Amino acid sequence: MKIGSFAKEFNTTPANVRYYIDLGLLIPDRNGSQYDFDEKCRDDMLFIKKMKGFGFCLKEVNTLLSIKRMTKFKDHETNNTFMDMLEEKKGQIRSHISELEQKVSMIDQSIMEVSNIRNSNKRTGVSLSFLDLLACPDCGRSLSFNNANIEKNQIISGTLQCSCGYSAVIEDGILVLSESPELNIPESSLDTLIKDLSTEFINLQIKAYHWLTGRTAFKQIKDKVFITTDRFACGFLFENARFLSKENRYIVVYSSRSMLMHMKNRIDELDQEPNILYILDDSMKLPIKEDSIDIFIDDFSSSNFLFFHKAYPIEKLYKYMKVRSLIFGTMFFYKKSSRTIKNIKSEYPHSDIGRISSMLEYKRIIGNMGYEMVESKGPELMRDPGGGDEFPFHEKGDEIICYNYIAKSGEYVF
Repeated sequence: MKIGSFAKEFNTTPANVRYYIDLGLLIPDRNGSQYDFDEKCRDDMLFIKKMKGFGFCLKEVNTLLSIKRMTKFKDHETNNTFMDMLEEKKGQIRSHISELEQKVSMIDQSIMEVSNIRNSNKRTGVSLSFLDLLACPDCGRSLSFNNANIEKNQIISGTLQCSCGYSAVIEDGILVLSESPELNIPESSLDTLIKDLSTEFINLQIKAYHWLTGRTAFKQIKDKVFITTDRFACGFLFENARFLSKENRYIVVYSSRSMLMHMKNRIDELDQEPNILYILDDSMKLPIKEDSIDIFIDDFSSSNFLFFHKAYPIEKLYKYMKVRSLIFGTMFFYKKSSRTIKNIKSEYPHSDIGRISSMLEYKRIIGNMGYEMVESKGPELMRDPGGGDEFPFHEKGDEIICYNYIAKSGEYVF
């Protein structure tokens, strides 16, 4: 029998058969330049597959084959050796089964713990502590509430109205702005987002969070109003969940209802119960009083915002920021000459390519607003951000250039 037919009979490849020949597991006769596999080879191959099925490695199988060839298992002493090897392997398998059972038990425990977290039935809304921050974005007057459903000092549902005609609603504890435009932004879940991002991206993100937390003394910040935007909006906050002080107020803005709800549910499951106002919006025309926000957390939001707008989010938020305020976060850029930039131009016609490819431009813009770049870290380079809906424009091999930064205006002290 030729090698191709022999390999096919045992559902393997000719290359694997040759490997077994090189190891001495198979000893076929040669007929000129070709191997000739006889009944003896078939018997050896059956034995090899059987021993491998028992869990023996090829080196052990070779030892057993040598015993088989020398004694045909008719010698009492070698039979005892074979039996000892089988007993030893059986013991190893039982030990492995015990280890696996322990791991299954540990996994079951973790599933139970996660299930208990997921089954949280917290019902939260807009804290009454935010009322003094709210104002009509059209005329600046105070807003009134109608049909408000209030539970534990939080507004679960209701309507915000101004005498000038402006209105917005609160649904499931989220402030939904009436003028939010519909953009082509994926309505993915947080689980999908995490799965789509590469390990390289997530590790870089976590490293950035740690650097920013330390450099801004985030753990010690008290009595401040924060704002953060975009699909990574709660990433920094969740990473620092144990440091979220009830003495602070946090505003989270994003344009995807499903993602915002995922963010809210995720934070609601924490024990800290921080004061967070969730706003569904993309226009950045917010019902927030001017000169009321202390800190803008730029969690990749400046980069992502540019895909749909010809402005950085801080340009839209500037009027809400206090004279003495702080910006910190992480941004990513592409080289102008990269293939990815061409893809972005094609897929996002409203994007600002010049800004997506220049950290210097960002420094110039915030500098004109009175912000001084206090500290920065980078560039850090990344080539694989992940797949799915998060980076559909990214060309494999193109470099993503990442910077962490801290900027302040006025005499802000941190």
